[in-house]
Amino acid sequence: MAAAAKRRASNIRVAVRCRPFNARERAEGAVKNALACDETSIQVMECTRLPKEFNYDHVFGCADTQEVVFQAVGLHLLENAMNAYNGCIFAYGQTGSGKSHSIMGDVDSKVEQGILPRACIRLFSMLEDRRQEKGFEATVLASYLEIYNEKIFDLLTGGHPGELQVRNHPELGPIVPHLTECPVESFEEAYELLDFGAKRRAVAATQMNATSSRSHAVFTLQVRMVMAKPGGRIESQAKIHFVDLAGSERQKKSGAAGERLKEGIGINLSLTTLGRVISELAKPGARSVPAFRDSKLTLLLKDALMGNSRTELLACVSPSSFNLEETVSTLEFASRCKLVKTSAMKNEQSKAKPALPFEKRGFGFRLGFSGEREGHYLISTEQWPRHYFRLVKDEFSSYLHVVGKRGEPGKAGQFVIEDWMPSEAEGLLVANERLDHQTAGFRVYGLGHR
Repeated sequence: MAAAAKRRASNIRVAVRCRPFNARERAEGAVKNALACDETSIQVMECTRLPKEFNYDHVFGCADTQEVVFQAVGLHLLENAMNAYNGCIFAYGQTGSGKSHSIMGDVDSKVEQGILPRACIRLFSMLEDRRQEKGFEATVLASYLEIYNEKIFDLLTGGHPGELQVRNHPELGPIVPHLTECPVESFEEAYELLDFGAKRRAVAATQMNATSSRSHAVFTLQVRMVMAKPGGRIESQAKIHFVDLAGSERQKKSGAAGERLKEGIGINLSLTTLGRVISELAKPGARSVPAFRDSKLTLLLKDALMGNSRTELLACVSPSSFNLEETVSTLEFASRCKLVKTSAMKNEQSKAKPALPFEKRGFGFRLGFSGEREGHYLISTEQWPRHYFRLVKDEFSSYLHVVGKRGEPGKAGQFVIEDWMPSEAEGLLVANERLDHQTAGFRVYGLGHR
C-alpha cells in the first residue's frame, strides 16, 4: 500500500478474563477465590507482592458470556478491518486458563462459540451489507498455522507438510512463504477450515489440562476490498490474526515427562522470548530493537507487537489460590503489554484503471500432487477440506483444463489437471514449486493489473 500513508500510534488494548473454577479444582478442594474483579480492575486477595490491584481496558468475570467478550474485544477489530486497518488478538495465560475456550470455544454451539467463529460470522455479514453499495467487491482468504517446538506447520495442507519459514518482507512485514491461503465465501467455508485445522493441531493431556494445546496456533483472515469510482477504483486490504498461544506451565504441576516435557520446554522458551520482547517495548523511550528473531513466535508477531496493527491482548487467568503465582505472573505480563504502542496505517490506495473482472477472485493456495506426465498433474484430494473441490470445479475449470477425475466431490479421490493457459486468462499464473524432497505442488495466483 502507499508508503506515504499516515500511521496512527496506539497502545495495545488489554483485557483479562477470569474463568470459573474447573472440575479439577473442585475435586481437589482448591476453590478458595484469590481474585476480586470489576469492569476494569482485578484485586489479588492473597498477594504479598505489590501492586495488589491491576487495571486494564476490560475485565471479564466468570459469569461473563462469550458474546460479552466478543462485543468488547473482537467486534472493533472487524470494524477496523473494514476500514483497512490490520488487527491482531492473542490469548495469553497458563495451561488450562481458558485461552482456547475464549478464542475458539464450541463452534457448534451458538452460546459457546468463541471470538474467532463469531468474528467470521460477523465479517461475512458486514461484507454482505457492503456489497449492497454499487461498485463494491471483496474477497476473503484464510490461513491456519501452528508453531510446534519452534517449527511452523501449515494446518490446511493434507498429508504430512514440511516445516515453513518466516520471512520479513520490507513492505508487508512478516510473511510465511508457501502457506496455504484459501478463499472463503461464507462462515460455513471458514468453519470447515477451522475444523480441519483444529483436528491437526498438536494437543495432549497433562495434569493441568486434559486437552492441553502443545502448539501456538494462528488463524488469519485477509480481507481484500475494491470500490469502483468514476475513472478508477480504491483498493484496500486488512489482515486479522487470531492467536491462541500454548499455555505456560511448570513441570511440577503439569507432570510433563518425555515428549510432553520437551514440548513444555519449547513452549516456555517462546513465551519467555515473548515476555522479554514485551519488556523491551514497554520501556519508556526504548530505542533498541528487541530480539524478535530469538523465537518463531515473536518473529511472526513482530507487526502485531510494534508495527502496522491494532492489537488486543486477552489474558486468561484462574480464580483459584492454587494457581496464584501463575495468575500474578500473567497479570504482570498484561500490565506491561498496556505500555506497548503499535503504529497502524490505513492499507488503502487509489488506482486510475478499472479492475479486471478476474481480479476479484484474488486466490492463491497450494495443492499437493502425486505425479506428473507431460504437463499433466495428478492431484490427490485425500485429506482436503471439502470446498477445495468447489474451487477445482468452479474456479479453475475456466482457466485449467480438467482432463479427467476419479472419485466423487466430498470424498477422497484424484483430479487430473492439465497445465493449460488460454490467452483470455490474462493475469493467471500457474507455477510449479518444489516444496520438499517428497512433495510437489502448484500455486495459482490472481494477478490483475500490475
